[in-house]
Amino acid sequence: MKKLIFILTMLILLCGCAGNSDKNTTDSDGDAEKIDIAIGGGTLPLLTAKESGYSTGQVYFSEKSFINYLNIDTGEERILCFDPLCDHNDDPVTTDCECPAYHAVSGFLSRILVDKNRVWFTAEVSASGKPGDFTRYTQLRCIDLDDMSLKVYLEKNEVGIYDFWKYGENFYLCMPSEQMSDNGDRYYAGGSIYRLEKNGKLTLVLEDSQNIQYELLASGEGCIFYRGKFGSGEIYRAKEDFSGSEKVAALSGVFNIRFHDDCIYYMKKTGESYRLEGNAVEGDFDTEISNTFIAGNEYALFRRKIGDDTEELVYGSMPQVSSNAVINRCSYYIDAAENMIWLTPLQPSHCGDIIWEQDLSMMQMGASGKDVLTQIFSSTSGKLVAIDCDTLEVVGEMSGLDYDVMDICVVNNRKLIGQFRLMNVDRLKELNAAGVKMNSRWEHDYYGILELEGDF
Repeated sequence: MKKLIFILTMLILLCGCAGNSDKNTTDSDGDAEKIDIAIGGGTLPLLTAKESGYSTGQVYFSEKSFINYLNIDTGEERILCFDPLCDHNDDPVTTDCECPAYHAVSGFLSRILVDKNRVWFTAEVSASGKPGDFTRYTQLRCIDLDDMSLKVYLEKNEVGIYDFWKYGENFYLCMPSEQMSDNGDRYYAGGSIYRLEKNGKLTLVLEDSQNIQYELLASGEGCIFYRGKFGSGEIYRAKEDFSGSEKVAALSGVFNIRFHDDCIYYMKKTGESYRLEGNAVEGDFDTEISNTFIAGNEYALFRRKIGDDTEELVYGSMPQVSSNAVINRCSYYIDAAENMIWLTPLQPSHCGDIIWEQDLSMMQMGASGKDVLTQIFSSTSGKLVAIDCDTLEVVGEMSGLDYDVMDICVVNNRKLIGQFRLMNVDRLKELNAAGVKMNSRWEHDYYGILELEGDF
């Protein structure tokens, strides 16, 4: 039986603040360094921010406008907060709470970067700090887990931060620039890259003159790889100071880019689509909001040598994932230490039915007075596979899981840390009865740890 240690984030959300007794523990500097390489998606010294991060003993993730952390040994979850008196009210209009984390420009949850005992994230604050003040400032924040102190690295009025990276001891930020429309209206677009200096000043290192929104991808051997989120898909390699830039590939319409052994790995849509109908269920249901099928697009994982246009198929059928390069949810992960690729294959299946009887919440959703039929589907049939990077052969498999693996943060010490989506119908009903709110598709996502089994 597969063992999953997880925390149900909406069921037992604790409002206690993080204290010194809950800080990260590091066995040795070497172990922490190895893990940080893994979460960076590339080779040190570049570390990239995601919506979740892992450092020894803890998983950090965005949840309901806060940064939460999960202890992988005890299963305890708490809100990461520097204020012991904070009540963690997630309504910024009506509260004096200063610990919520927002991603200012895009509306996404905050990006998180974890490096040893420090956690960086973005937040929005009002100019006066008073409830109801809608003049917003964007901050790049850091909480030191040793003493739970908060440091603001950068504060910008209105101009947001698309993303941020740490290269050595330097921070780089992708930020839009202020522009004027033909009719004189001010707006923000593009995404030039700036280096944050120790005096708090910003130095422009890569100007986005074509509004393609640059993002850093990886680093190694004294160079940095980057590309534009939009545009024709060119990937460039530059020196650490962004001089001497050269194009190494043109990959249009791809996302979730990773580098390993002189290869560029990436996902792209294959053009195929799928649709799976649920079982026939008797009854008269609201046809407007009932969910009776799952549909989506098929994606594949490819790779090519850096500087080579020859494309190699790694795995041909994977679930639809977000193609937004900022969100960066990833259904595959390269374990460089083991030379292994972990991924979730596309195998849509019907898991069961839930009849949602008429209640007030349904009426608020626009139900017509009829019951709602929700059919639970899995995109992977609860399956996870491991592929050898050299041979591209499947060398390991776990199946029969009650959840889909939605996002893989890291694989370390026979454990996969990531985000999961529960697909067990009976368990979903139990959670709903306990007061855990589901959306109309009865989806429940949570962060946790999967203990890997087998010889791989």
